[in-house]
Amino acid sequence: QLQAELQDCLDTIQWCSGPVLRESLRDLRNMSNPPDVVRRVLEAVGIVLGQEARWDRLERLVHSAGFLEKIQRLNFRQAVNRDQFRRLRERLQHPDFDEELIKSFCVAAVPLAAWCRSIGVFLSKTKFRGGPEVRPVAASSANNIQQMVQDSRLPPAASNVPAVLPKAMAAGTFQHEDEEPTPLEYLFFEPDLERLDQHQLRHVWDLTISREGIGRITFHGETDCTDIDFRRALRLERGEVLVYPGSQKPRVGEGLNKAATIAMHQCWP
Repeated sequence: QLQAELQDCLDTIQWCSGPVLRESLRDLRNMSNPPDVVRRVLEAVGIVLGQEARWDRLERLVHSAGFLEKIQRLNFRQAVNRDQFRRLRERLQHPDFDEELIKSFCVAAVPLAAWCRSIGVFLSKTKFRGGPEVRPVAASSANNIQQMVQDSRLPPAASNVPAVLPKAMAAGTFQHEDEEPTPLEYLFFEPDLERLDQHQLRHVWDLTISREGIGRITFHGETDCTDIDFRRALRLERGEVLVYPGSQKPRVGEGLNKAATIAMHQCWP
């Protein structure tokens, strides 16, 4: 039972520091005056990273170019000392430090909140046993945390989700589906699919495809990329997003024929 709980913590930590955090940081950095619940989350992050919990320092930390890398490279089992853990536990015990409550104020802060809590739970059961118990994450697994974020960002997926996804803040109507796909050399993939083996390609989480100056589309959850011909799968142009343009689409939920989050640049209502 303990090993399952620890693995659940590690899975959540890994997911919360992945592509979903990169997307969330864009929203967090655009907040000029975040609510107190968000500030508490960032204070907890600062404690874990060994930073002074002053708001001006935390604000600079979050906006720094190396913030995401610090999160991803942190070996928390070695880096967090007893005093840091004590202060982290105090933050986690605050009644407002609750992932469901945080979600109602700022969805973008949920991955960082779950990251902090999962680290606190893991350390309380291993390196710093004893003392007040740290409550587990409100959603009990990485998958549920993921679903929590998706439920807040995405509209419910209908049974007939079309292969042509809605345009984000773009005027006009869709182009015909016989439009040419965007050449691969213009597209940037996160994660880098060329670096993945066959097993990893079958289980790609939060696949994000972007084009500089145009926009990006994130396919949330797990995507099997082994049989997707990306040369024909996506058209990402100014004010326009098409999946499987002019070609037969797979069943709903397979490949890229699924609900997704779209962000477009150079578009106005």
